[in-house]
Amino acid sequence: MTDVTDTQTGARTGAHADIDRDAATRDLETRELTPFMAPLTVPPVLRPAGGDVLEETEIAVRSAWVRLHPQLPPTLMWGYEGSVPGPTIEVRRGERVRIAWTNRVPKDSEFPVTAVEAPRTSPPPSTRPGRDGVEPNKDVAALPAWTVTLPQALNFVRAGEAPPTARRRAAGTTAGRTTPWGTATPSCRSIRTTTRRSSGGITTTP
Repeated sequence: MTDVTDTQTGARTGAHADIDRDAATRDLETRELTPFMAPLTVPPVLRPAGGDVLEETEIAVRSAWVRLHPQLPPTLMWGYEGSVPGPTIEVRRGERVRIAWTNRVPKDSEFPVTAVEAPRTSPPPSTRPGRDGVEPNKDVAALPAWTVTLPQALNFVRAGEAPPTARRRAAGTTAGRTTPWGTATPSCRSIRTTTRRSSGGITTTP
């Protein structure tokens, strides 16, 4: 069971099994969201272990039900440390830290993005597609939880074929490594990086 997190307060309000999301969604179809009902969400602060670069700080991707607006039902999302937005990483300038990026999304977790195919019009209005109702793409919904992809890779799912990196992985050329698509294979559920904070920003190296 996954708790519901309120993005405004950070409070966890219980298991998602008790939520009538369909009823809440139907109610929202007849009204607009009230603006400025909740304060701006402040992400939690994460202070990695410093001083010894060999000491790791784990940042895990977890599934969580998040309430994005007081008038919206909870939404299933994948977030770093289970929070959306993810935590703010706070380190001192010049300090080196080691981060272990770990995928802890359950294998049977539902894919948190509903992909649909809406007919295109010319010119396409940015807010119109989907308002008349469309069917979800079942191929995207069937993506396993350990597969983390960029939006471009979903185009291959819609076309019924695997991304180039996935095809190479099947041939054994990318096993156990990450790919430009951001895919984490079952044998590679954790990525470790060393981060240095400098005046020009955050620099990350494998």
